[in-house]
Amino acid sequence: YNHFKQKYHAGQTLGLELGATYWHFVDALWIYLFFFLYFFR
Repeated sequence: YNHFKQKYHAGQTLGLELGATYWHFVDALWIYLFFFLYFFR
């Protein structure tokens, strides 16, 4: 939303990058838990 209002530029993407990194970590954790629980049940 703020991108369309032109409040961000190329140097202000740290929050977006940290958010994307966090959610990729959460995705990897769920995949690991799924396989761990599936194979070691």
